[in-house]
Amino acid sequence: MAEAANKTLIEALLDSYNRNNIILLNLLHALPEGGLEAKAMEGSPSVAAMFSHIHQTRLFWLT
Repeated sequence: MAEAANKTLIEALLDSYNRNNIILLNLLHALPEGGLEAKAMEGSPSVAAMFSHIHQTRLFWLT
């Protein structure tokens, strides 16, 4: 029984990851030329820095 619950949980996590990844890739592809350097306001991180943060956070949780 516990094995079936674990399999369901893993499937749900992978589904969530895949959905989120599709959204992020669509956002990345929708950026105009030079969009990675854009900032919401002076002193805030660039779009590239935010994508990098998401990537690093994913790597952290995988370890």
